Amino acid sequence: MKNLNRKNAIVMGIGLLMLSVAQIAAHYNPNMPDSYKGFFMGTGLGIMILGLIKNKPKRAS
Repeated sequence: MKNLNRKNAIVMGIGLLMLSVAQIAAHYNPNMPDSYKGFFMGTGLGIMILGLIKNKPKRAS
């Protein structure tokens, strides 16, 4: 993880931000449907995983 590219770190940060926003919104609005919370949490997690997958170093040819 120490050689994480800046672009991929930003992508992972956006995913983490989406996870946090979903948790905070669900905490302060108890009437929020679970589908909204699940959508935002799933999207945030998917974006974070995408940032990790795209971080693979290029092979020397």
